[in-house]
Amino acid sequence: MLTDTDVDSGTSPSDDNRPQLHGAQISTTAIYQDFAQTSARAALGDKDAQIALGDMYREAKGVQQDYQAAMGWYRRAADQGDAIGLRRIGYLYALGLGVAQDHQKAMEWF
Repeated sequence: MLTDTDVDSGTSPSDDNRPQLHGAQISTTAIYQDFAQTSARAALGDKDAQIALGDMYREAKGVQQDYQAAMGWYRRAADQGDAIGLRRIGYLYALGLGVAQDHQKAMEWF
């Protein structure tokens, strides 16, 4: 059975650019600054930033959780042939996050 944590099993180059909470609280300012920078890069077509922004929306990191917004950013990356974007879309369908749960569609995206 898939869980929400399964979505995080893959890594992407953008994972190193996201704030991490290694036992210390990151300031709200740093999170919003990271969100602004990531949003700007994603809007310019950076597929790693698109994945990172989708992750931020999916995980509610610095923004209100919004699975449909996450799907939109993952689709932009997937449209560029990004394998992580394709897989993330599959997980959203498999778990029914922001879309109707559909295992057949999930398999098509995987």
